[in-house]
Amino acid sequence: AHASAIEHYVTHTVLLPTGDGRVDVLGNSTGDKMAGSQAMPDGSPVNWSVEHVQNTVRIDGVAAGSLGTIMRAVMDMVPVAMSAQQSGHPPAGVPPEARQAARTVVTQLRNLWSGFTMDETLDSMRFEAAGHSGSISRLGMGVAAGARGGKLDLRMNFAIDGIDSPDI
Repeated sequence: AHASAIEHYVTHTVLLPTGDGRVDVLGNSTGDKMAGSQAMPDGSPVNWSVEHVQNTVRIDGVAAGSLGTIMRAVMDMVPVAMSAQQSGHPPAGVPPEARQAARTVVTQLRNLWSGFTMDETLDSMRFEAAGHSGSISRLGMGVAAGARGGKLDLRMNFAIDGIDSPDI
């Protein structure tokens, strides 16, 4: 069983045309009093809560026209995949009748965006799992990526302040 609750969550997104058929996407979100619980595979409960969450995202140079092409190609592959699965003998790779659609998806994804950044901060986290409990005053995570000259540039950050647990 799984349960979750969010008291308040607001998101704001802005699409900025770049003039070359692409758009930059800017967004931010805030949320208050978020909580969740679920059962682990062994049946033991996991509970967590966060007093406040804030995130920002920026996606540069999204090829908006590619999104429709990607969705159409994926939808073309669904019946082929379902048929292969139902046959009881799924192929070892992409079925021949879906290869052109798969090629279209890969080609479009290679040029879908030029870069992105995402940062998120969670304040006053609490958790209980497997007989252990604890809290974190602030958890920060971020990732940024871009492609230059065919090579991926990737930055990831992770910060934790104020860890407290009877177990440590």
